[in-house]
Amino acid sequence: MAAVAVIERSEFRLATCRNLEVAIWYDPPTTAHIRVMANTARSLRRAFPKGIALLNVVQGGGVPNFADDMREAVMDLNRGSDDDLGVAHVVLVGGLVGAATRAFISTTTLVSRPKMPTRTFGELDPAAAWLTPLLEARDPTWSAAEVLDAYAKTVAA
Repeated sequence: MAAVAVIERSEFRLATCRNLEVAIWYDPPTTAHIRVMANTARSLRRAFPKGIALLNVVQGGGVPNFADDMREAVMDLNRGSDDDLGVAHVVLVGGLVGAATRAFISTTTLVSRPKMPTRTFGELDPAAAWLTPLLEARDPTWSAAEVLDAYAKTVAA
């Protein structure tokens, strides 16, 4: 399995594994966190010009911030690049927080009209299975097990 480079370890974990960016949220994101993700994606695109993907996992926290600057930062991140391979959002929290998070993700995705395939999941395994063929199109060494391993190493960092 490939090595994971951890970028951030605050209220969220952000790491990269080859051309995959992994974000894990324990609290609602701030605009600053979204900008760190966008900067990391830009760096990753330079290293992997054939395309990158994002596994974005919400594991906890409160209701997302719906302020204008947050929506704009998320929509900018969603727009990505023509060469981005895909984004798998995984919402592992239930109840009101999970519903609000799904609504926020759906709304910002709809409004920003990302160029890359984007899908929201309630579990990790289906997200990894969906993301793997997108990654394999540019790097045939990817597997769903490796996507899950990148997630596990990010959690453990």
